[in-house]
Amino acid sequence: MRNFKKLLSLVLCMAVMLSVMVVGAGAAFKDQEKIVNDEAVDMCSALNIINGYTDGSFKPEGNITRAEACKMICIALNGGKEPTLGTSATASFTDTKGHWAEGYIESCVAQGIVAGIGGGKFNPNGNVTGSQFAKMLLIALGYNADTEGYVGAAWEVEVNVDASAKGLYADLAGMDPAKALSRDNAAQMVWNALNAYEVEYKYNLVSENGQLVSKLVLQDKVVGSNNDKITLLEDKYEAETVTGVLTDYTWSTSDKQYIYELDNVKDNGPDSFKSAADFGDLYGMNVKVVYSHDKKTGTDKVYGIVADNSKVVVESVVGKIDNLTSIKEGDTTKVKVDGTEYKIDKDITGYTFCEGQIASLTKFIEKYPASYKAFNFKAIDNDGNDKIDTVVVYPVTIAKLTYVNNSGVRVGKDEYKFEDHDIYKGAAKDDWVVITAADNTPNDKAVIVKADVVSGKVSSVKTDNQKTTEVRVDGIWYKSLDTKNNPQISDKVDLVVYNGYYFNVENSTANMDVAVVTGVGNYDSMNETKSVKLMFKDGKEEIVAVEKWDNNEKAAIGGSKDVMVSYEVDDDNYTLTTVANNTKIGSSDYKGLVDLTTTSQNCTTSYNKDKAAIVKGSAAYDIADNAMVVIKNSDDKYVFMSGSDLMAKNDITFTNVYAAIDGNEVGALFATTGSSVTTGDKLYGYITEVGVGLNDSDKEKVYIDVVIDGEKLTNVETDKKTVGDLKVGDVISYTMDGDVMCITKEANVNQTAAIKESNASRVLFYGTDINTTDRYLLTEDTVIIAIDSSDKDDILYAGDSLMAANAKSFDNDGKVTEYYKNAKYFANTKGEIEVIFIEVAADKGF
Repeated sequence: MRNFKKLLSLVLCMAVMLSVMVVGAGAAFKDQEKIVNDEAVDMCSALNIINGYTDGSFKPEGNITRAEACKMICIALNGGKEPTLGTSATASFTDTKGHWAEGYIESCVAQGIVAGIGGGKFNPNGNVTGSQFAKMLLIALGYNADTEGYVGAAWEVEVNVDASAKGLYADLAGMDPAKALSRDNAAQMVWNALNAYEVEYKYNLVSENGQLVSKLVLQDKVVGSNNDKITLLEDKYEAETVTGVLTDYTWSTSDKQYIYELDNVKDNGPDSFKSAADFGDLYGMNVKVVYSHDKKTGTDKVYGIVADNSKVVVESVVGKIDNLTSIKEGDTTKVKVDGTEYKIDKDITGYTFCEGQIASLTKFIEKYPASYKAFNFKAIDNDGNDKIDTVVVYPVTIAKLTYVNNSGVRVGKDEYKFEDHDIYKGAAKDDWVVITAADNTPNDKAVIVKADVVSGKVSSVKTDNQKTTEVRVDGIWYKSLDTKNNPQISDKVDLVVYNGYYFNVENSTANMDVAVVTGVGNYDSMNETKSVKLMFKDGKEEIVAVEKWDNNEKAAIGGSKDVMVSYEVDDDNYTLTTVANNTKIGSSDYKGLVDLTTTSQNCTTSYNKDKAAIVKGSAAYDIADNAMVVIKNSDDKYVFMSGSDLMAKNDITFTNVYAAIDGNEVGALFATTGSSVTTGDKLYGYITEVGVGLNDSDKEKVYIDVVIDGEKLTNVETDKKTVGDLKVGDVISYTMDGDVMCITKEANVNQTAAIKESNASRVLFYGTDINTTDRYLLTEDTVIIAIDSSDKDDILYAGDSLMAANAKSFDNDGKVTEYYKNAKYFANTKGEIEVIFIEVAADKGF
């Protein structure tokens, strides 16, 4: 159990991120947003007085019938349990015999709670009015209908007077008691009645005309030696209530329940409760816990937790507090939130945060200097004077995943295991995420969800003192959090956003409209004298209509192939701009499209495998994994690949080089080379054993046995930090750093299939059933690695041919119904297989 400090007048604390919180006290009907009296509905549902429908709805706007009202009162008077009801041989009314509620109606008649409508009828399916229901509840509390004048022509006036005095109409302002009662309002009236004191009639000696006389007097019912008053809830449910401030709630894995801690509890009541229902949204509020205590077991049963003279004044984002930094301790001024003014209570003296006390809001801001404005908060009035006493803030961290493996994820040096935390499915390296710290969740598990990334072109920018404060992308404004790179108009960007603020800006080369010119000349499909063939970011080539190129109009288009261009499209007509040296796009620290052609300077431009970067002289530019890379070989063929594909190559020397560079990272590259570069020379391996050992520095390292190029290598040191990063059967690609194998697990090699037949240029797989086939291409660059899992050493070897799968099962006629899936492969977008693993054991499959 975390030991939180006591809640001071203003609390800054995290219960759980708003996006994963459950509303209120437990019922959570699918039409919960339509319910006005949600606390009353939730409590009446928990007490089994009024329930929802089988479809999960509550239908709060629906009306209560007279029969349903009788059932509700019978259940309430029996402590939430079905009463044992009988039916008389002769029904009290002619229209109730055989009705589903006959027993409830007869019980209420016997107790004087209801009467008919005249003519011997009850009208069980008719709507009950607010006044009629109030009369029933008053009698259930102990009022006598005859004595109090609830009969006769003026009955409704007398009922409404007493019902108002008893609080049955509390929180129902605007309700007309003469009209049909809704289910929503009925729940509120029942909840009000349950919290009202029961009444009784007693004869007291009073003085009349100088003489003492005994007179029947109505008073609140008292019980016990201390003559304590008793509520209907306490009487019928043997329930107790305790009030206090909800300062902590945690999840007990062993009990499968939440543990709720209260502060400022009165009359030595219990300050800790367990319940499977989630009341976390009441954190920081004054609450009333309704529970019963089992003396035999010593345990408490919690019926519900509701706000007690406490309400949320406003909830919003911290950055929308207009004068946030000027609020001081003991401040009694007003505060504006998004332009609306709210009062602050004079009792504000300090601030407490879940991770420890923070002396002032200034200290809170110092703790989260770059992100506090984007946090959600709730401002709460805890003493009923409509002034803010308590503020609950929900801080999160926005970060990029720096590493992902089978066991968990890492953000910088912080590691989160899947088994220990709540992490979204499909987490991948370089994903931006929203992290709620484990200390700030009830189950001590960090909550990690994928952050929203908005991609598009900046259309407008707002500045203050020459500093970007807001940018507009796709018609929506996002506020700056003082990021290092503030975009400019026309920049194509990826914004990591949360609650309307952007935490990171990447001038998105992946989203830039760039292409490589692979042809300029006469094409039959074009009407113009000169037309242009472009290779786009997906590797596809297309002949396009060009309206303008480098300021030359259609009739005088110049230009040549083997250059990189940026483009704009209007009605399928392209405007092209050839990349020029040091062309800049947007802000000064975004280099944009750059001509790195080697002939223009004395130093060469190359890809350096050791640096995994494009190098020119002393400058080195990293390569984005998703970068567009087009290389023209010595044979004049264009090779398209991704940045991660290029990083698996050996050193390459370039001649003409064009790059789209964001800061220091290449997002698009076109280069020509005198050597031969192919897409299929990525180095692959298959792990047969994983272990740990000590290297020369006596540091623990991960070692593997791996088969590559038909050779089994043993005890190879890797760059992995933990054994959990790798497992037997993993397909890897790799580069070598000295004797250390730098490994990337190939998640894409996950397609499995049964081979039907193959030749030198293609392979046919059985499809979803053995009567269909899928066709893929084999190239001279396809890597084939075979495995014989029947061999005791699990030997693998390089292969140059494929073999058909063996039959696995047959039908009654001996016809094959299934084949072993003997292939695991990865194919590119062109349908070419880059690597394929073959299981050669006859009775084995992947």
